[in-house]
Amino acid sequence: MPKDIYKSAYSLVKEAELHLQLAQKCLSSLDATVNDVVSQATSAIDNISGQNATSLSATTSLANELKQSIEALKLEQVNG
Repeated sequence: MPKDIYKSAYSLVKEAELHLQLAQKCLSSLDATVNDVVSQATSAIDNISGQNATSLSATTSLANELKQSIEALKLEQVNG
C-alpha cells in the first residue's frame, strides 16, 4: 500500500513539474510579447511626438505670419 502511495505521489510531482515547465514557457513568451508591444508603443509615441512638434512649429510660424499681416494692415489703415 505505501508503495502505491509513493508511486502516486511521484507521478503527481512529475506532472506538477511538467505544468511548471509549461507555465514558465508561457510566461517567457508573454514577457517577449509584452516587451515587443512596449517597444512598438514607444516607437509610435516618439513618432507622434515628433509630428506634434513639427505641427506646433508650423502653427507657430503661421500665427506669426498672420500677426505680422494684421499689423501691416493696421498700419495701412492708419497711414491710409
